[in-house]
Amino acid sequence: MPWVPYRRPDDPRVAALGRAVKQLRGKRSMVMLAGEIEIRPAFLEALEVGEVPVTFALLCRVADALGVRPHKLVERAEEIAS
Repeated sequence: MPWVPYRRPDDPRVAALGRAVKQLRGKRSMVMLAGEIEIRPAFLEALEVGEVPVTFALLCRVADALGVRPHKLVERAEEIAS
């Protein structure tokens, strides 16, 4: 089933979480990180620009692939949002 874009959430913290993921990804390719998380690169790209909501399970998988604890990813997002 193809990924379908989601209407951008109004909550700025969703976009901040995406920016936090992008920052922590650094120079690592989106394709490589998406493969580690077991999602499509297009979905990761949408996540990074705040177009998709993130479940707790996905948040944990992303954090694991980035080598951080989930709460650290959330803290980074909160810093970006403020």
